[in-house]
Amino acid sequence: MANEVNYGEWKLPQLREELKKRGVKVSGRKKELVDRLCGLDNLGRLASQNIEPEFVMDVPEPKAYQDIHAGMSTVVTISQQRLIDYLRSNEKEYDEKVEEMYNERYVRFIRVADGDGKQFLRGCVWAEMRKNVSYDVDVSIDQNGVVQEAQCDCAAGQGPTAHCKHVACILYCVVQFGKCKKIITEVTCTQRLQTFHHAKAYRSSPMKAAKLHDMRGHSFRYDPRPEEYRNQEGYPDHFQNAVINYQASCGTNNKMPVVQLYQPANPHALNFMHDYVMRSDEAFLRKSKVHCNPA
Repeated sequence: MANEVNYGEWKLPQLREELKKRGVKVSGRKKELVDRLCGLDNLGRLASQNIEPEFVMDVPEPKAYQDIHAGMSTVVTISQQRLIDYLRSNEKEYDEKVEEMYNERYVRFIRVADGDGKQFLRGCVWAEMRKNVSYDVDVSIDQNGVVQEAQCDCAAGQGPTAHCKHVACILYCVVQFGKCKKIITEVTCTQRLQTFHHAKAYRSSPMKAAKLHDMRGHSFRYDPRPEEYRNQEGYPDHFQNAVINYQASCGTNNKMPVVQLYQPANPHALNFMHDYVMRSDEAFLRKSKVHCNPA
């Protein structure tokens, strides 16, 4: 532009003095000061331009709206062909994405209000690509089911002929309402079953037995016997003879050692269990003094 100032030719004191007049930060290198002044000039030029204001629909007061299921006899419905014709008039084809969004409950709610011989729809639709973001949609329909105006909060929803997927989804809800007299919307918190009292799933791996001592803070095993009876010499032989091989008659002629009252252990089942030990199965059995006798 002819009136554009070349701040690159200015001295540092001149740049700081100009920034001080405009009431902005004056510290920094020369390139930063030049960029700061150029940015202020661009803002001033944009403010001086006559920009057309954004279209905003003239809609009823919020208290005039009621839920679409509250007054089923007063809702003006539209046909599937009306929806397709409206999208085609704005150079957009109807696709299955609209039906997918409806079936997946992207619509949060739809409310209806009457005014000036038209019916106004106000809905809210979740954004498809961004979580926790929803867009408000306003649509006006005449008594013949023809869309008059539409607008949406999304980037592609500029009125008065908004034809984004959120507007199409709201219109598809009206089509479904004319067929079924009800629509499906998102499931609210009061419609979901409470799950706070359910047990949480355990998603970790089983812990090795060798690591249990590190978690407990000690390396000894729990022994329920009194301290004076622990680690006695010859105790394993005493236990073998007095408990396992002891033949108790119990007042009868049957004499059977305790070891024969239980099913023999299956040492080969260790191969099908979780690996809770650090050593191999053979070493574990050998240390436990378990011998396998072939059948």
